[in-house]
Amino acid sequence: MTAYNWVKGFGLGCAAFAMIAACSPKSETVETTANQAQEDTQKVDERIAESAIIVSDALIRTPLGGKNVTAGYFSLTLGQDDRLLYASTDVAEKIELHTVEMTDGVMQMREMEGVDIKAGQAVVFAPKGEHLMIFGVKPLNEGDIVEVTFGFESGRTATANFTVGMPDVSKGAGHNH
Repeated sequence: MTAYNWVKGFGLGCAAFAMIAACSPKSETVETTANQAQEDTQKVDERIAESAIIVSDALIRTPLGGKNVTAGYFSLTLGQDDRLLYASTDVAEKIELHTVEMTDGVMQMREMEGVDIKAGQAVVFAPKGEHLMIFGVKPLNEGDIVEVTFGFESGRTATANFTVGMPDVSKGAGHNH
């Protein structure tokens, strides 16, 4: 076989292969690519959902009678299991995580080391329950917006805007400090 015949045969073989490939249906490749794109989007959505930190109904009680101690209430939902360890703000010296417990028929506040939060389950910090105890607070007026930063055991942090106001006591949510 001469080099010319070999190149000619090789060229015809390549041309035939190219025609077969060009004429074969591409829908399988397109479908695979579309499925892969959908799977990639789902993975991104799952990562976003897992990283979610949602703070809602965020309220800092208007300090009463010029006092520098008040409370904060909110709902917290996470996209992954974590533990809330602390809260801080520039408008107060210190914030503690507190709960209210009944001991011998008397309601008592107790500081908590942290609060375990399960993914997708809202934890409500409300009057007469878990709440933020805010000490050394600067003067605040109803309607002010206060940034509060939360820190988690995972190392994540999140900042939320709290509105200064009075909790809705019509739902039996009164809270006295």
